[in-house]
Amino acid sequence: MPQIDKVTHEFADQGVELFAINLEETPDKVKTALEHLKLTTTVALDNNGRVAEKYAATSIPQTVLVDRNGKVARLFVGGGPRFGDPLRTALQAVLSE
Repeated sequence: MPQIDKVTHEFADQGVELFAINLEETPDKVKTALEHLKLTTTVALDNNGRVAEKYAATSIPQTVLVDRNGKVARLFVGGGPRFGDPLRTALQAVLSE
């Protein structure tokens, strides 16, 4: 999450926004995690799995880039210490389309 937050802030002036969807934790756990990570990300709780279904979320973590037309432009499964680089590249590509 911190890497994704950092990269999306780099593109904020181009309209990029970050919304996190949580599939399992309670609101209290989400709040605690955000405070611990020092993030102000908007988090929606997917209590019934509809969002996960819509974006074919089959594993966690999963990052979905949605273009300006509301279509899935890129899907990443997993993360890692170098995830910021491919995310940055994908955002640049989506924004240049």
